[in-house]
Amino acid sequence: EALSWADLLLLDLPVEKLNTLRKTLQLSADQPLPCPAQALVLTGMPCGGLAECGACFTPARRGWKQACQDGPVFDLNELAW
Repeated sequence: EALSWADLLLLDLPVEKLNTLRKTLQLSADQPLPCPAQALVLTGMPCGGLAECGACFTPARRGWKQACQDGPVFDLNELAW
């Protein structure tokens, strides 16, 4: 309901929930977001943010992004969801 009037969508969610986000927001597979959106992706970073272990890989539209190096806040349009 809030998407119809929101100017900006800010989320924090576990990386495992990215694949259910469209359903949660009640968007169809081809329906774009009506406003800009950013997501704080919650994922483990056992390397302490040194980008050495690969445990924080996050699915992106073009391959993968590391939350510790490229994020952990992403433009939602960059992510595969």
